Amino acid sequence: MVSTFLFAFVYCALYKIIGGQVKILGKSLFTGRQGVWTDAFDKIKNNLMWGYSNKYVFTYAGMEYTNAHNSLISVLFMFGIVPACLTVALMVWAFSNVVR
Repeated sequence: MVSTFLFAFVYCALYKIIGGQVKILGKSLFTGRQGVWTDAFDKIKNNLMWGYSNKYVFTYAGMEYTNAHNSLISVLFMFGIVPACLTVALMVWAFSNVVR
C-alpha cells in the first residue's frame, strides 16, 4: 500500500529528472499521470492536515480529472493525513484477516 504512494512519488521525480522523452518499444515511459500526481503532491504539501475536499479538479494536457488516479493519494488529498493513515490501517487489517 505504501509502495503505491512511493511509486507515484518516484515516478514524478523520474519524470522531472529525465523528462518525458523516454520511449520503450515505441511508447512513452510516462502515461500522463505524473501531471496529476505532481499537482496533487504540490497541493498536499500546502494542506496536509485537512486536505482539499473532493471539489478540486486536476487539469493535465487539456483534460480534467476529479481524482488523483491513486487511491491513497486521493484519500490524502481529499481528507488529510489522519484519514489516510486510518485507510492504510484498515487495509492492513483487512489483508491480514484474509491471509489467516
